[in-house]
Amino acid sequence: MVGGRCRVSFVSAGPEAMAAAATDLATIGSTVREANAAAAALTTGLVPAAEDEVSTAIAGLFGKYANEFQSLGAQAAAFHDRLVQTLNAAAGAYTATEAASTSVLQAAEQNVANAVNAPAELLLGHPLIGTGTSVSASSALRAVMAAPLAVGTTLVMGGSGDEFVSNLTAFNKLFIQITPGLEGSVPKALYTPEQFYPFGGPNELTLNASVSQGLQILDNALQPYIAAGTPVGVFGYSQSAVIASLEMRSLQAAGVPSSAVQFALIGDIMNPNGGLLERFAGLNLAALGIDFYGATPSNAYPTTIYTMEYDAWADVPRYPLNILSDLNIFESQTHFAYPNLTPTQVSSAIQLATSGATQTTYYMIPTNDLPLLDPIRGGIPIFGNAIADLLQPDLTYLVNLGYGDPLYGWSTSPANVPTPAGLFPPLSAFQELPGLLASGTQLGVHNFIGDLTGTGPNPVTLPSFSSASSLLASSSGTGGMTSALANPLTTLAAVAANPAALEAAIPNLLNTIPNYLNTLGADLSNVYGALLPTADIINSAVLSVPAFDITLFSDGIQQAINGQPLAGLTNAIGMPIAADVALYLLLVQFELGVLAVAGFPVP
Repeated sequence: MVGGRCRVSFVSAGPEAMAAAATDLATIGSTVREANAAAAALTTGLVPAAEDEVSTAIAGLFGKYANEFQSLGAQAAAFHDRLVQTLNAAAGAYTATEAASTSVLQAAEQNVANAVNAPAELLLGHPLIGTGTSVSASSALRAVMAAPLAVGTTLVMGGSGDEFVSNLTAFNKLFIQITPGLEGSVPKALYTPEQFYPFGGPNELTLNASVSQGLQILDNALQPYIAAGTPVGVFGYSQSAVIASLEMRSLQAAGVPSSAVQFALIGDIMNPNGGLLERFAGLNLAALGIDFYGATPSNAYPTTIYTMEYDAWADVPRYPLNILSDLNIFESQTHFAYPNLTPTQVSSAIQLATSGATQTTYYMIPTNDLPLLDPIRGGIPIFGNAIADLLQPDLTYLVNLGYGDPLYGWSTSPANVPTPAGLFPPLSAFQELPGLLASGTQLGVHNFIGDLTGTGPNPVTLPSFSSASSLLASSSGTGGMTSALANPLTTLAAVAANPAALEAAIPNLLNTIPNYLNTLGADLSNVYGALLPTADIINSAVLSVPAFDITLFSDGIQQAINGQPLAGLTNAIGMPIAADVALYLLLVQFELGVLAVAGFPVP
């Protein structure tokens, strides 16, 4: 009793442990009985050492005590048997209770899902909750109960280009404080380089070098907590999720217990089923300093991974021969949208199914609009959204086919299983496609008409033409290269038209020459800054990608030799082609990023 109130200790009962204990006790009981039986013959029938009265009395005394000991041993054995029976019965009762609880929870979960999915299927053509492989409520409950003690501090790293973690407050609110075990922890920004050549220019660290430095910084920061036995959290985003994933491998190899560190990752490029660095694991773009490290460990430490649907780095299509899927992530900017999400969007995340032993929970955050249609939404005035809403339902099914199921923009196979890129979706995905496209066409037309009539998801708003003159004025700016005004040739042409102004124009002309030369020097510097990264991208395209193709071809041939000739030959020919489609689009994206950094206009 403390302060007039009873303090209750929480006890966890494990049926397996209780059954094991009962077995051990039964073994001990058998051993004790055998020892008692062996001792009985030697102690209860003790022969007097001699024929005198003293020897006879001593032998009788010892025999009496031996008989009493055997009687007590028999009572203890009976008690021991009852204890073993009680433990076995308790284990059975707990097992039955757990099974009943699981059944109730699963039934309740299914009832809730049915209640929500019924109207959703009527309106959207697909369920709103679950993927057909969702995790049961009881499994989710066990995952939460298995979380370690709440940590006091969470070390937070930023994404590429954000080495000082400018979004610390957003990360803490949106992800850290809702992760079991990390809620209540104090976020602490941890500086890591977070550079990614070629996107930052020719002087940036490569991904490999930046990750290597970040890995050492994180390990140095963690060691004091581990040495003190104080649980600590780690948060990683994009590149820093790679750092965290590699640190998991290092800590596990060093024997650091899973109760010491807990991880929360967003936009994980090493996501086991969707991360770019796992989809093409083993690829090495040496000229760019990018190793494809493989998958984040799924059963090393308690981990929560959040991914946005159509994330071009963390939710890469599983079947890259689907060019629509590839173009969709080419247009996608969701990888950079995590700090700008709302709590409502994060809370709508869907828990993904896993397989086998894992300490990681995976969540997918749905995306409302297809990135592939963003150019239409933003590029066509007035009617852009209406046209996109017309196309989106059917186009979404076709894009999702690249993930294996036209209903979902992510791979629905177990989220914790490392899954490289494949060749073709399952036949069942194609079989359900015609019906989905028919219903999608109806939904698209319905949304389009609704937009035009003001009742759709994006009602059309006609602009006001009351100030047409101001619109014309605003669109008639100089545009183009503003530095042309500083071009001395332009000044000379103006002077030639009015010779009387020559004397007054000479000082201005002299002032424009240095400005022009400085501008020309900056332009040449930008061109030079783009040359080296462009050369490295070309190097990767003509050397590294073909080398990876040879590896894929060899894997297919080996598969054919090992007894699967048709599948092996198909993969030997098809997988290099599929990989090339995705990887060359990736390199094009790299080159556009280089040109943008150098100041060149890019689409």
